[in-house]
Amino acid sequence: MTGTLLAVTPARANPIAPSSGRGLVAWALYDWANSPFTTLIITFVFPAYFAQAIVKSETHGQTLWAYAIAVSGLVIAVLSPVLGAIADASGRRKPWLLAFTSLCIAASALLWFARPAPSFILPSLVLVGLANIGFEFGVTFNNAMLPDLVPEARIGRWSGWAWGLGYAGGLAALVIGLFVFIDHPWPWLNRAQAEHVRIIGPLVALWFAAFTWPLFLWTPDKPAAGLPASAVVRQGLAALRSTLLSLPARGNLVRFLDIRAPNLAAMLPGAKLRRGARHFEHFLEKIMGEPDRLKALDDDAVLAGYVLDLFEHSAYFAEHLI
Repeated sequence: MTGTLLAVTPARANPIAPSSGRGLVAWALYDWANSPFTTLIITFVFPAYFAQAIVKSETHGQTLWAYAIAVSGLVIAVLSPVLGAIADASGRRKPWLLAFTSLCIAASALLWFARPAPSFILPSLVLVGLANIGFEFGVTFNNAMLPDLVPEARIGRWSGWAWGLGYAGGLAALVIGLFVFIDHPWPWLNRAQAEHVRIIGPLVALWFAAFTWPLFLWTPDKPAAGLPASAVVRQGLAALRSTLLSLPARGNLVRFLDIRAPNLAAMLPGAKLRRGARHFEHFLEKIMGEPDRLKALDDDAVLAGYVLDLFEHSAYFAEHLI
């Protein structure tokens, strides 16, 4: 487990006027647009294809895949405070969101060229790592927009709706990927070259591009702050320094989880808590003295996953749990 337990996005100081219904729906639709990436490329289809067809060893392939995701996660952890502070200082979110969304779309589309041969191991891992970086930062900047779009009392509601759309989008894309392409490949797809599986990359890219454009067209963004680029970068580096200095203060909680609840500790890096990060930290501090509740979460992965989802997507219930 890493030293930084959770990354917390700072509150926004100068919210813009509340968005229209169309702008909010477009914002929530971003979760529908990006979920096929995690469902098809990170979780279900492409990892199996990479291990079995490209690496030709499930054990070694899974290990290499885990390393690629871990390295991309390290890049995200190091750059998040810097880019977050730069974005806060510059004001606008959409340029950052567009850049990282485009990175994820482009890298996902290029997975079409990942042929079933060991010579494509490194290119595949590089593309997946870049796509994952683009995806994670895209989610971060998309989440950062919501407090500027709705009053605080409605953040949990819209966050939950977006979460639901994300689950639905991932499931819909999985059904299409499996039943339209993989299980019943089209005649023009060369099965011997695994084109019926490789098409998943372009499918994810096309889905992402097709459903994310309403956000850029209809969802309002904060105005530019007008700060010089040098001042913005200095604020970003100062935020990184502050994050690094805060690690010792969180060290006790991290070590406590590693010792007392290792299964729960292992789940946290993959939980990707953003909106619910601060509440969940407070919850952990509270149950440090309640071994029965902590053991229940550590022993039951389904329960722990449900609680993590609750903290991420329902601010109302998270506050009542605390």
